Amino acid sequence: MHKLVCDGMFGSLAKWMRFLGFDCLYAGCVLSDDDIVIKAQSESRVVITRDKLLVRRCGSLGVEVILVESDVLEDQIVAVLKRCKWDEDALFSRCSVCNAMLVEVDKQKVWNRVPVKVFESHDVFWKCPVCLRMYWMGTHYEQMKKTVDELKKAVSS
Repeated sequence: MHKLVCDGMFGSLAKWMRFLGFDCLYAGCVLSDDDIVIKAQSESRVVITRDKLLVRRCGSLGVEVILVESDVLEDQIVAVLKRCKWDEDALFSRCSVCNAMLVEVDKQKVWNRVPVKVFESHDVFWKCPVCLRMYWMGTHYEQMKKTVDELKKAVSS
């Protein structure tokens, strides 16, 4: 599966690529274009940008790049999925905030980390070992699965 780096214009896209299981860095305001190119070269990442100058620069340096021109998040995701190998088994395996791989946590260890109703109604929990954010298959999960199914249809058409 491809490793990605999204430039500062694609925070929502980076988050969704993580939901889909991609190792996806987000430049935000932290990484300059130089930093993005260096990261991409040193870590074999695909650059995702709408900056045509960055596209040309990546091309001249042999760095794989995807130019995403749409402002619509779903279209952005489809554009990336059409170009990058995707492992559907990796779905929801990464922290959407910091990109770390999630680890399953014993239910008894999360009683004080999640809302009482969530603890009572769920048996499986994951934690980000880096930022310590907790995850579970709540009501948002079913909606996200529907979105993933719609994205798969759009990619195959």
